[in-house]
Parts: sequence; structure tokens; C-alpha cells
Amino acid sequence: MKTIIVGLLVMLPWTQPMAANSLGRQQIICTAWGGAFQMASEFRDTGQSPQVAFGTIKKTFGQALPDTNIKRIVNADYFDPRLAGLSGAALAYAFENACMLHTAPPSPYKPLQ
Repeated sequence: MKTIIVGLLVMLPWTQPMAANSLGRQQIICTAWGGAFQMASEFRDTGQSPQVAFGTIKKTFGQALPDTNIKRIVNADYFDPRLAGLSGAALAYAFENACMLHTAPPSPYKPLQ
């Protein structure tokens, strides 16, 4: 599980900058990322081509994700061996949570010195 989270955190820079956007917009983006990863892994697992996955994901999530990010998601899902054994639901859940934690509002707490 640690490897999965590290891999997801490495992928987070692909997300769009959200500093100027609301948390609601961020949730939409993170949900789109999770859904796109889930769809890509389901297409992969059922033997569909990456091109079919890209087209369907673009139709579904194209409003929230640019083409370059959709291509990265599809390529990662199809060709990254770290993602090969993950179900679509597990990947979506892990990525959405990592994405939201990555961009959470600042905590009122400070690290212990």
C-alpha cells in the first residue's frame, strides 16, 4: 500500500494548479482523476485498447481534465507495472484521497519542534 500511495503522490503534479480555485472545484478535479483512473483500468482489464479508453474518458471527464492528463492516466494505467494489479475501484479511491489530501487547506496546527 505504501508503494501505491508513493506512486500516486508522484503523479499528483499532473493535477492542475488549484491555489486560486475553491475546495469544491478541487473535489471535482480529484473525483475526475479517480474516475478516469477507474475507467482506464476497467478498459485495460477487459482488453479494450488505450485509444478506446482515451476516447471514452475524454467524453466523460473532458470538461475537468485536459487531453494531456487523460493521456497520462491511460498510459499509466496500461503501461505502469505498479498499477497492473490494482482494481479500478481501489485505484479511484486511493487517487481521490491522495489528491484531496495533497491540496487540503492549511492546518491550524504547527509541527512539533
